[in-house]
Amino acid sequence: MVDSIKQLLAHAAKPTGEPPITLLLSNRFMKMHTSYSSWQELSRDLGVSTICEDELEKAIAAHNHLHSKIGFTNWNEMKCKAVDCYYEERPFGIVPHF
Repeated sequence: MVDSIKQLLAHAAKPTGEPPITLLLSNRFMKMHTSYSSWQELSRDLGVSTICEDELEKAIAAHNHLHSKIGFTNWNEMKCKAVDCYYEERPFGIVPHF
């Protein structure tokens, strides 16, 4: 019985979806893992105005000179780190914090 409850809780604790990019690229993430303090600063340097994965992927690839400032060599690497950090802080996924 105890094992069944543990399995149920473990399954319930697994994230079920991917958070939106706006939550992934929080100011906290940007300050900790890049040389930027916000998404707005990065978007200005990349020349993108919307948060769209396709645009970010192309812009980061096109701006090789910013890789050292961004701290990642491509969008996929940055996104994977952002997802990992997000779920470290919020193991239950996208839920409001009180």
